[in-house]
Amino acid sequence: ALTVFSDVLPPPWGAGGGAIDLTPAPHPLVGDALCMAGAALYAASNVMQEYLVRDLPTPGAFLGRLGVAGFCVSVVQAAVLEHRQIADAWWVLASDDPQANVYLVIFIGTMVALYTFTANFMLKSDAAFYNLNLLASDAWAI
Repeated sequence: ALTVFSDVLPPPWGAGGGAIDLTPAPHPLVGDALCMAGAALYAASNVMQEYLVRDLPTPGAFLGRLGVAGFCVSVVQAAVLEHRQIADAWWVLASDDPQANVYLVIFIGTMVALYTFTANFMLKSDAAFYNLNLLASDAWAI
């Protein structure tokens, strides 16, 4: 609800106010709907993840299935949406920019750790508690 109301509130609190001058979007309700749909789908995926982690014999089985499914989705997505960019860009790996390789390895390691810890967390707790922890993480960082 706050996402929708932020578009209609006057300038000190709504869009265009404060320290950052934001120009109003041409279709703010579409952006709000996409934001809320993304949040709902993420919550649904966490609930399904909790169900699968508890249903399968080990968290490793869940991570294996997640990896295979993620690989398949990524390959199809890259083939459909990014085939020209992949063909045009000759890979940086082991070439002129070793720093890009370091960033790629750090990103992959971070994602492996995230999904491993999330699967173990789902064994001990539930998806609602996980989502509340993600929402409250900004408050703990202050």
